[in-house]
Amino acid sequence: MMRETILEKANEMFMSSGFKSVTMDDICTELKVSKKTLYKYYSNKNDLVEAALHSFQDKMRSKMLDVVSKNYDAVKEVVEIKKIAMDHSDNCNNSSHEELMRYYPDILQKHMDYVKSKIIQDITFNMRKGVSEGLYLDDLNIDLQPKVFFNIIMLSHQITDKELYPYKRKELDVITLQMYVRSIATKKGLEKFEIYFKELITEIQTK
Repeated sequence: MMRETILEKANEMFMSSGFKSVTMDDICTELKVSKKTLYKYYSNKNDLVEAALHSFQDKMRSKMLDVVSKNYDAVKEVVEIKKIAMDHSDNCNNSSHEELMRYYPDILQKHMDYVKSKIIQDITFNMRKGVSEGLYLDDLNIDLQPKVFFNIIMLSHQITDKELYPYKRKELDVITLQMYVRSIATKKGLEKFEIYFKELITEIQTK
């Protein structure tokens, strides 16, 4: 129980304040526990950072699989999954990924290898579903295009030039969603997307 409590608090602090900025002392203070207790479960900060990333990804994965289980059409499914990513963006410090790249590159690489395989798998599933429903074009290169879109998503998360890209994370998420659906959808798929997209924008604006 204590292990999970530590992990949940650490994840919350890492995402809001950054992986480098938050110290083991900070986590002890927030939880009102001793260093001895903290180090009983996590021998050093690297262990805790790695565990936090695994925990975060498991929670995101669970939310995405819940969306898939609802049997939406392919366009609705990808919009709902994008909402999950946007909610995460709202609660995440913009420098978190940069700090992971700079201070914890090996941990980030292991994490990204896992994320890459799962996201490409999810995109492939969504494309096949959309084609079967007549919502996506039937001549898609389903071996290649999921990999291309994965890299577009990753690039959008690594933008650091604020002068060239003075946009909020959520704005970039909206753009990548539009790029994905509008480049592969049939007329029927685009008609559905415009309805779902308007609902999404209204939801964003009312938050």
